[in-house]
Amino acid sequence: MRQDGVIVCKCNHLTSFAVLMSLSPGLASHHYKVLSIITQIGLTISMVFLALNVFIFILFWRYVKSAQSIMKLNLSCVLFLANLIFLIGIDKTTNEVVCSTVAVLLHLLYLMVFFVMLVLGLHMLNGVLNPTYLGDNTLRNLLASYGTAVFVVAVSVGSTQLKGYGTDKYCWLSTETGLIWAFLIPVIVIITINFTIVVVVFKIMFNTTQMTRKTSFNRVKAGVRGFIVLLPVMGLTWIIGIFAFDSNMVVFHYLFSILNSLQEYE
Repeated sequence: MRQDGVIVCKCNHLTSFAVLMSLSPGLASHHYKVLSIITQIGLTISMVFLALNVFIFILFWRYVKSAQSIMKLNLSCVLFLANLIFLIGIDKTTNEVVCSTVAVLLHLLYLMVFFVMLVLGLHMLNGVLNPTYLGDNTLRNLLASYGTAVFVVAVSVGSTQLKGYGTDKYCWLSTETGLIWAFLIPVIVIITINFTIVVVVFKIMFNTTQMTRKTSFNRVKAGVRGFIVLLPVMGLTWIIGIFAFDSNMVVFHYLFSILNSLQEYE
């Protein structure tokens, strides 16, 4: 557009990964450009490793088959699909039907990711509390997690008649109508539960005879290593997104986009 004899260029199709958690995604254009590039590169790298992860699981399934492997395989597949749809569809705002469809699919898939993370967290807690636990209810728990995600999205779609699924800026849940809370509330609840699980697991782990025999340095080293491994698997890096709630928290937008667009699983 032209303003006082000066041509000002604006781009409405730059969307960072942090938009998933942001209540006020109005950042300066130069931040959006950088965050968009970070998101595209990060998601592409993540998808490559997620696909490799799935391939390795399938190739060596007879050797790695377990309840945890089933959950991680499901998590990798769903996260791959979610990231793929985000990459190719988050900015398709010119067609209202396509944009609404993308928003619904993203809502569903990312909720599925978090509910599977919750199943993983509960499985880990059961394994620590009961060493003989083998995850006999894994398939039932996975079906329950997928079913819960479908239920949440179905209620949201039915109650809003798709109003708020997609805006003029991005194909995601609207902050203006408050629909974004249909994603944020389940995510915050799951992150809180998984964070509590991690605290309980670490407390139990550090009280074991094997850990008490180690030096303070080795205990800290083991704790840090374990925490870093659990961060992406339990979805704890998404905590950063809670602090990226408005345009004044630019640093959290960058941290969230970098850490979570590169999210992949072992």
